[in-house]
Amino acid sequence: MILTQDRAIPRVRGVPFDKRTFYPVFQPRTEIEQNNIIKLINKEREKENKNPITANQFNYITNQIVNALQAQE
Repeated sequence: MILTQDRAIPRVRGVPFDKRTFYPVFQPRTEIEQNNIIKLINKEREKENKNPITANQFNYITNQIVNALQAQE
């Protein structure tokens, strides 16, 4: 199976994806990048009248997703 890079993710040196699983899960490289992603998530959550998430919640959810995908392989 050939995986292509999402056009929404800029092409950068190195791999911006978590490699613990076959499925590419985007992993922010810096705290600034992570904060920008969380701002985008919270902006969408605000439209749905949901509470904002924190960096700790973002990391926890990302780890849970990767662990679940890893368990299915």
